[in-house]
Amino acid sequence: MALTTVCHAQDIAESNGKGLKGFFARNKGFRLGLSLGPRFLPGGGGDVEVRYIDQSPSRDSLRQVIKVPTVKTVMAYQFYAEGKLNRFFLQLGVEGFFGKFNTHAPFVGIGITPFRWKSWDVRASARLTYGGGRLKLGDVENNSVYFLIGDQQIYDDYLRMNYRDRYVGIVPAIGIDKSFGRHWAVHASANLFITVRHDTRVEFYGHDGDGRNTAAKKKNPFSLSGTRDSTSEVELDDVDLDFILDGEVIDKLPQYYTGLSLLAGVCYMF
Repeated sequence: MALTTVCHAQDIAESNGKGLKGFFARNKGFRLGLSLGPRFLPGGGGDVEVRYIDQSPSRDSLRQVIKVPTVKTVMAYQFYAEGKLNRFFLQLGVEGFFGKFNTHAPFVGIGITPFRWKSWDVRASARLTYGGGRLKLGDVENNSVYFLIGDQQIYDDYLRMNYRDRYVGIVPAIGIDKSFGRHWAVHASANLFITVRHDTRVEFYGHDGDGRNTAAKKKNPFSLSGTRDSTSEVELDDVDLDFILDGEVIDKLPQYYTGLSLLAGVCYMF
């Protein structure tokens, strides 16, 4: 009788979809998502003057002014893969924004769906991201035989300067999803990017007027028109490099990554 009772209870649970197999079938899943939207970068406003003098005998110099807006709006994106189990989900993806000042960063995130109503989900999550950004500062024409950046001699016609940095950030987010059938959903979210670590430097590379790094074009390493390694980097505290804002030397551009992004997109559920 005991065996009959157990089997009967199991049959009822499975027939009602409440068994372990039925639970996982309803509450696990995988999806791919793509989102776009504006990201607002606070900069404080002002003009940053960049001054650099290389160490070659001709002492080639660059002087340029970068205008930093109070708030800059850029086009942000996010692409991710997500696995779900019950109300929890794990994300892996890449996010960033486009423009003259741009970045692309991989991330890992974890989240929960605290509220569901019919085909609507409210989702809360947090992401950890690591990436880098770049901003072109300008070009210097070669007035001598070579540029000397640190210990690196660069024999190209022009020297390009790029502001580059690496960062670690955390991104809390809140969003809402609306599903359509079994496979498609649209979603919208507010994401607050918070920078927790930020390292800056300036990259130099030689080119022949087309902006392309001669090292990437694999020129003859024995030719004076280009070297195999025509790239060098210096820190912002280098004695020959200054970033000046309102008469004071600064260690990074005031336009950086902390800011709010409003994203909307679509996802496909498997």
